[in-house]
Amino acid sequence: YSHQVTVSGTAPITVSVSGLPPGLQFNAGTRTITGTPTQAGSFSGSIVASNGILPDAQQNFTIVINQAPRIVSGPPPDSTVGFLYVHQISVTGTQPITVTVSGLPAGLSYNPVSRTIGGTPTKAGSYPGTIVASNGIPPNAQQNFTIVIHTPPLVIVTTSLPPIHGGDNVSVPIVAQGGVPPYAFDLLSGELPPGLAFDPQGLLKGVPTLPGTYTFTARVTDSVGTRATHTYTIVIAKGTPGFAFDLAPNPSVIGQAVVATATLTGAAGVAAGDVEVWLAQSGERCPTVPGSEPVAVACQSERSQ
Repeated sequence: YSHQVTVSGTAPITVSVSGLPPGLQFNAGTRTITGTPTQAGSFSGSIVASNGILPDAQQNFTIVINQAPRIVSGPPPDSTVGFLYVHQISVTGTQPITVTVSGLPAGLSYNPVSRTIGGTPTKAGSYPGTIVASNGIPPNAQQNFTIVIHTPPLVIVTTSLPPIHGGDNVSVPIVAQGGVPPYAFDLLSGELPPGLAFDPQGLLKGVPTLPGTYTFTARVTDSVGTRATHTYTIVIAKGTPGFAFDLAPNPSVIGQAVVATATLTGAAGVAAGDVEVWLAQSGERCPTVPGSEPVAVACQSERSQ
C-alpha cells in the first residue's frame, strides 16, 4: 500500500495522520502512507495539516482493507467404503466467498451452503481433487487433496451357530462382509460333525448322524487374497426318535403280497428291535388296532426284525 499526501499553503506545513489500519504507517518526511495491511476491515482516520495559521486543514478518511480468500481447514481425510463421511471446509477473507470442490469419490458430494463434503463412499480407490475459494480479490485460494477410500476389513460376521439335533436336515449359511467379493469359504482346521459338509459358498449342510461337541475353524478368502477366520463350537444333541410304519397295499386281499415298511427318524446309530404285524379279516380287528369292529378269532401274526 502506498498513498502520497499532498498539501498546499504557507510553509512550513506539518502533516499528521491517525487511524491507519495495522501494518500501515505515515512518513512525515515524505508525507506518504505505506506498508502492508495485516488486518482486514474498515478503518476510519484523519489527516491534519497545520502551519500555525488557523484553521488547520483536516481530511477524514475511511480505508477498507479487503482480504483475499484463504482455506484454513485441513485437506479432506481418507475413509472406508460404507462408512459415513463428513468434512467441514473453513475459509477466511472478505465476504462473500464462493467455494467449489472437484474430484470427489463416488458416493460423496459437496454442499456449498454448509460448505461440507458428505455422504457414504461406495467404491475404493485414490481420488485426487481440488478445493477453490474465491471472492474477487486475487489470488484465489486453492487446496489440492487426495482422498483414499479403503476397502472395509474382511470379517466373518456369523459369530455362532444355531442348536442342531441329530437327524435334522441342516442348511446354515456362514456370512462374511468387507474385503473384495466374491468370497470363497473352506474348512481351515477342526472337525465337522459326521454327516455335515461345508461348501465354498459358506453353507453348512447335511444331516448330522452322531451326537457330540465339535470344534472347527471356517476360513473365507476374498477375490484379492485377503483372508479371515472364525472358530465355532457346535453341539449336536440327540434327536427325538420318531417311528413310522406303513403297509402296502392296505387293504389287501388273500394271496396278495404285502410289504411292511418301518422307518425310524431322529435317532443316532443303528436301530434294533422287533416290528410285529397283525393280520385280520375285513370287519375284524386285532388287539393292537383301535376300532369298534370285533376282535378277530384268530389273528395271524408275523414278526419281522
